[in-house]
Amino acid sequence: MAAFSLSVICISLICQIAARLATLKGSGWTIDLTQAAMIWMTGAGGGLLASKGLLLKLELFSPGKIGKILTVTLTLAVGLSLAVAGSRAALNNWGQTTPVLNISMGVNYLALVWAGLGIILSGVSHGQARPGCAVKK
Repeated sequence: MAAFSLSVICISLICQIAARLATLKGSGWTIDLTQAAMIWMTGAGGGLLASKGLLLKLELFSPGKIGKILTVTLTLAVGLSLAVAGSRAALNNWGQTTPVLNISMGVNYLALVWAGLGIILSGVSHGQARPGCAVKK
C-alpha cells in the first residue's frame, strides 16, 4: 500500500508538471490525489514498520517479564487509541469532501485506523514489545 501510494504521488507530480508546461495552468485534482496518497502512505507505513519492528521505541520499563507485559500493554493502548481516534475523526468528517475530486475526507482519516490496527496486530502477534527497536547509546 505504501509503495502504491508513493507511485500515485510520483505519477500525480508528473501529470502536474505536464499540465503546467502544456497549459501554463496546473490541474487541481493532482493536489487532492497527492494529499490522500501521502496520508495513506503514512498510515500504511506505520502499520508495516510496526509489524517489522522498525518503529522507534524507548525502553521505559525494566527488561524483565513485568517490563515486557507493561510494554506490550502500552503498545496495545497506543494502537487502540490511534484506531479509535482515527475512526472518530473519519465519522466526524465523512460529510466533508475534497474540493476538486469530491472524495469524503473521512476516507483519509481511515488511514489512522489502518495504522492503529497494524500496531495492535503487531503487538498481539509478536507477544512482546516488537513495534520498535531500542535506542542504544
